[in-house]
Amino acid sequence: MKKLKAYEVREPDEGHCCIIFATNNATARREGASELDADWEGVEHCRRRPEFDGYAPGPVPPLALIDHGWWFECHHCGRKIDECMDCELEHEGLDPVDFTPCKTGQMAFCSAACQAQFYAVRCANNAAKAALIELFEAKFPNCT
Repeated sequence: MKKLKAYEVREPDEGHCCIIFATNNATARREGASELDADWEGVEHCRRRPEFDGYAPGPVPPLALIDHGWWFECHHCGRKIDECMDCELEHEGLDPVDFTPCKTGQMAFCSAACQAQFYAVRCANNAAKAALIELFEAKFPNCT
């Protein structure tokens, strides 16, 4: 069995890209185009990215991608997370020490505080949903 290699596939319109693990460029281009909702001709480039080979079969963690020049939006507040985030924070009058990027799975957060707020909101929403279901079932016992 051939070893999977990492390829960066980019679409030109919005600049979105993804890392695809495949045995050859053509397969990576086809699979990347599908992931980016493009066709073969709609791919700007499909390049080898050997620095990500160790993550095969994928996915590459967001923090590793950031270390290689990619950027993400914080999954909670939408702040841009990239190599230049410290400069942008200082420009906004914020202390970069308070913002250390972290992740959960493929979700990137600008700080542990934002990550905690995301999960607090998620827990509150789940509790509200459970309470609403309980209320509905009490008021309409024959419905599901």
